[in-house]
Amino acid sequence: MVIKQTEMKITHLVYAGLGGHTNVFFTLLGADKGSHFEYSTIFYGVEDPSLDVTDKLIAKNIPFNYVKKKPGMDWLFWPKVFKALKREKPNVVFLHSSYNIIPALFYGLFYKAKIVVRETQANHLKTKLEKYLLGISLMFADKVVFLTDLYQSQIKDKYKWLFDDTKVAVIPNGLDLGFFKPTKKNDSQTFSIGMLSRIVPIKDHETLIRALGQLDCKNLVLKIAGEGESMVKLQALAKELGVENKVMFLGRLSEDRIPAFLNELDLYVHATLGETMSTAIMQAQACGLPIIASDVMGVNNLITSGKNGILVECRNVEQMAQSIILLREDSKLRKSLGYESEQYAKELLSCDIMFESYHKLFVE
Repeated sequence: MVIKQTEMKITHLVYAGLGGHTNVFFTLLGADKGSHFEYSTIFYGVEDPSLDVTDKLIAKNIPFNYVKKKPGMDWLFWPKVFKALKREKPNVVFLHSSYNIIPALFYGLFYKAKIVVRETQANHLKTKLEKYLLGISLMFADKVVFLTDLYQSQIKDKYKWLFDDTKVAVIPNGLDLGFFKPTKKNDSQTFSIGMLSRIVPIKDHETLIRALGQLDCKNLVLKIAGEGESMVKLQALAKELGVENKVMFLGRLSEDRIPAFLNELDLYVHATLGETMSTAIMQAQACGLPIIASDVMGVNNLITSGKNGILVECRNVEQMAQSIILLREDSKLRKSLGYESEQYAKELLSCDIMFESYHKLFVE
């Protein structure tokens, strides 16, 4: 049976907490200017979806529900996801990670739906369960989407015979460049540094805060946006280093507040142990910010050190501190890196390019 595009329903399975899943989902919605598809959303995880996200879906008249997962092993979680899919009855199940591949495959088997997996977790940071579930996705999903050629190549080398070139695609993330764009900054004597991410161990906030502790700079502030399990530990570290007055923990930001947050900054810093394709860095680039970031996969494919940012070694406090001092004191370099960030975003990070790639994939 051939399904007309307007009759095709796509249900996205999206992690409910802060992260790239929600950003990519809304970017795809916004890029579907011709209303080619019908959409619904199933949020999942230990964190409830934020009110600003659900309010936005209500305003767009997009159905959604939430499957809550208990911390640790939750044997009833996947059956609940399966039941949620049965209620939605999509033609395409779009997974923003391999985590829910098992209930999605059962749904696809019984209800003849296509299963598309967008794989985003950095390979070296995967748990044993995540590696196992990715293997299942490679074997049984209709399509597995990777964000970069390098990431796809690494997965191919690791999974070998499970890897089928005809079932995979490389589609980089994109942004709404009309929403994420530079705005005029207010004059201020304070030099503002910021980082936007989940506050979890795989993000290296500790190195950033320790670097701040080495700086003897007045009128400097670090703004950390996000929430997560490492918050209390980082607050204690800032107090121990005597920089608690220079570190602002802003909590989770709504999507609508992110451009304003970024445009308040003089410098964006992204300290991390691994990414696949950092949405936060892309957003900072689109806002024309100079960037310091960890030299890891998922970051160094977005930043060429010395051209549109500066890359530093993971957990290298001294190198991080020196890079911050360099950009604080060299306004000409900041301006040059910021300009190149914005040009990179304009040339490569358009959401329209991303949507056209997914549009082709869905209707194949």
